[in-house]
Amino acid sequence: MSVRAAAHEAPERQALVHGGGVLTWTELAERADRVGASVERRLESARHQVVAVVGGMGVETVTAILALLDDRVPFVLLHPRWRRAERDRALAMSGASLVIEDDGAVTTLPGAAAKESPLGSRAVVVFTSGSTGRPRGAVLDHAALCASAEAHAGVFGWREDDRWLLSLPTAHVSGLMIVVRSLLARRTIVLGGREAEGTFDAEGALRTIERHRVTLLSVVPTMLGRLLDRGEGR
Repeated sequence: MSVRAAAHEAPERQALVHGGGVLTWTELAERADRVGASVERRLESARHQVVAVVGGMGVETVTAILALLDDRVPFVLLHPRWRRAERDRALAMSGASLVIEDDGAVTTLPGAAAKESPLGSRAVVVFTSGSTGRPRGAVLDHAALCASAEAHAGVFGWREDDRWLLSLPTAHVSGLMIVVRSLLARRTIVLGGREAEGTFDAEGALRTIERHRVTLLSVVPTMLGRLLDRGEGR
């Protein structure tokens, strides 16, 4: 599960389509290397520290996730729409030393040098929605992420021209797995379908699907209903 391996095996293949253009797997790996180097410099005083990533759907978030997976740095995903108290609670629970914001900015948290992750080298903490109480963290290791992606590929398969729209925040496991599956299959992730405040933009998603020839989509029922309403007659 490595963006560097993807760059070696499919260097010129499109990896990420976004509002500002297209990144190949080589270009995305280079960006991930820079993020990884920045994190390593900040965490050089301790091993197995946790990094928090604001789990949005932009280029910087996808790059950060790929960098941390490649370097086996454990990380926790923060929902971009959480209130300050929810975010602070998740940071305290995880013992994170750094936060990578959805714009790529990196903040070192107080006491970072003294912290060591209780996660060891396990991959990621994804918080539940909290619909029945406070959000709780589910710990997923690299093997679990790979097994899930491989099982999906075994059931549904891949076409050579598949392109997956990232329409769910990566703070949700469904959004995270779009990134993981596409990485392992060396397929293209297409960004789009969310307004600035984070709400689903059905019209924008349909335009993105049409413009960038999206073939795969993960949505919740309410999102699907909006797409069907907007897409009637198309």
